[in-house]
Amino acid sequence: AVIARLALQKANAGKPGHPGPLRIGIFADGAHRSLAEAIPRVLPALYQGPVVVDIHYVSTVDKIGADWAKVVDGTNSAPDVVIVAMLPGKAIEAILTYRQAGYTLPILSNNSFRRDYILRQVGAAANGLEGSSVMVADKSRSGAAFVNAFRAATGHMSEVTASGAYDSAASLMLAAIVAGGEGPRPHAVTPADIRRGLTRINDKQGRIIRPT
Repeated sequence: AVIARLALQKANAGKPGHPGPLRIGIFADGAHRSLAEAIPRVLPALYQGPVVVDIHYVSTVDKIGADWAKVVDGTNSAPDVVIVAMLPGKAIEAILTYRQAGYTLPILSNNSFRRDYILRQVGAAANGLEGSSVMVADKSRSGAAFVNAFRAATGHMSEVTASGAYDSAASLMLAAIVAGGEGPRPHAVTPADIRRGLTRINDKQGRIIRPT
């Protein structure tokens, strides 16, 4: 919904002088198929006019330039706005290729692009690129503790998804410990053991701590 709202703003949807239907081009990879296919489903609740959504999936990184040409041309007409929904590696190539090609259509990206190392690689090509993002850490005591610990350990602030990755790793570690059994000689665990262990590391009567 966030991406869809931004797309409507970028395309000046519903504004005087907007000809024909609203056209949105989505350039995605296989990991973001659900995001790409969700946009046309949420649009009717946000925009009452006619909408055409063209979804294009990247083939390989070396063909991103040719794929972009199909996206900006559209199926029957050029889109009013384009959305990039890709994992970091492909997103970097997609944005750099788009800028280098001199395309001028308004462009958005999903939150995969909001990582510090990506912005350092892309540099000025990221200027003006809007899109969705995620919280760095939960607005709670546990979130603040994570941010402070991360900064103490690394010397800089944590970036998006770092807290989620920490929670995932910590949950996996705890589940493996529980699955291995107590005592000085824990037994080797299997993936199935760890999956069962994940159900045993939460106290249903305890205080709920949200992810990140």
